[in-house]
Amino acid sequence: MDILIIEPSSTFQSIIDQELRVHGIAYKLVSTATQAKEIISHQRFDLICMSLHLPDMCGLDFCKLLRQSDTTSLTPILLLTAEEDNTMQIRAFKLGVTDIFHKQDINGLLQYITYLSKQSNLYNKVDGHILYVEDIQSQAEAVISILRDEGLTVNHHLTAETAYKDFCESDYDLLITDVVLQGNMSGLGLVRMVRSAEIAKSMIPVLAVSGVEHPSRKIELLRSGVNDYVSKPFVPEELTTRVKNLVLTKKLVEEADRTNKELFDRNI
Repeated sequence: MDILIIEPSSTFQSIIDQELRVHGIAYKLVSTATQAKEIISHQRFDLICMSLHLPDMCGLDFCKLLRQSDTTSLTPILLLTAEEDNTMQIRAFKLGVTDIFHKQDINGLLQYITYLSKQSNLYNKVDGHILYVEDIQSQAEAVISILRDEGLTVNHHLTAETAYKDFCESDYDLLITDVVLQGNMSGLGLVRMVRSAEIAKSMIPVLAVSGVEHPSRKIELLRSGVNDYVSKPFVPEELTTRVKNLVLTKKLVEEADRTNKELFDRNI
């Protein structure tokens, strides 16, 4: 995990350096927005922590610039401040700050960074077998490429009918389906069929994809048994994050079930 810290105070730099080294967390430290822009121009970061007050620019203005850049538009940004100003906090969140930490709350900052680092490691190790239903071949190929680049295995079907047959015959970690499909069965129909299957298979997580944003569509999808929803057109990072969340949760639940069964068997 690559972290960039933008902090002009030498005192706070020393505190951060000491604490992060103790926790074995690697990072790069700069003092100004200008230095940060230079390093960001040739390196991607998973997290950016910056002070509210920088020598050459207000931290909030720099956050606004970062959110306008393709390379940092989705990067988590933490704001470090010694102030308690509600107006500033509201403006910060509107400009795209992910969270705000008081400089005296170094433990809270470290907990966040440690948690994010662990999550990043888990995400990097996630693998899974995905059943994917999309009737537009060009869109399917784009999604398949994104998911395979993340180390996931994908089986694609153009219709819900053939996908359901595959679902019954094979084991999958996630079902991704478009809502509107060619053939006699829609994506919603497929979800209802899946949820009516034998209990072990019916619990598969489902991610629905749709170009319709109306709230009634989302409500109906959730009522039908969909676990999560992504709208077209979607950002690749959003898709992969939702997919990995669902696959990881399924695997963690299965691991917990196996552990509980082993403990139960030992006590019999």
